[in-house]
Amino acid sequence: MCAIIGFESENVTPQDLQVLKHAMLASRIRGKHASGVAWVDDNKIICETRPIPIDRFLQDFDLNKIVNAGKVRMIAHARYSTSDLEYNQPIISKDRGMAIVHNGVVTQEPPENWEKLFGYKCSTKNDSELLLQAIIHGDALKDKFPSASIAMLTMTKDWLKPLRNSKRPLWKARVGAGTIYASTCDILMRAGAEDIVKLESVDGKELQKRYLNEDR
Repeated sequence: MCAIIGFESENVTPQDLQVLKHAMLASRIRGKHASGVAWVDDNKIICETRPIPIDRFLQDFDLNKIVNAGKVRMIAHARYSTSDLEYNQPIISKDRGMAIVHNGVVTQEPPENWEKLFGYKCSTKNDSELLLQAIIHGDALKDKFPSASIAMLTMTKDWLKPLRNSKRPLWKARVGAGTIYASTCDILMRAGAEDIVKLESVDGKELQKRYLNEDR
């Protein structure tokens, strides 16, 4: 389960933020244990995560603060936890200025084995960080994690990129002058988004090509 949400707009309106809020609230059904938001503010990524459902998160989180000079670039996560409530998403690489939200399973191997198996020194015990590390290192996701199920959004101060393989869904739609992403069509429909389409699944070599420098 879990839900991922993303939104970017160069000219956001209060009405757009209401649609975003409704999409985030509708995402609760896919993850009721923890939630978080990351957004771009003055060329840096800010992140807040809490071990509470996303509807409670939004009770005292003012979405207006993700607006920067009329622009928004953000990702969010509603977590369905099968273990503990540590290391919630979004996950941030401060050194690289990159954030990720992910729905799926990367590996069932225990975290203490990850560095030996995959070559990445992770700062969390959330296997979604392995995807972030692979992107940072320029490694092919299909080679590193051939059995992974992936629906994810990655973000820097300059761009927001969606990606899914055939094992997880991801949809996009229009909100005003911006684009919104969510885990299901129903979430976007209930929020009032328009022009809803399912993102094409990207398998094999395309998983690498989408995240190489020449495609950014």
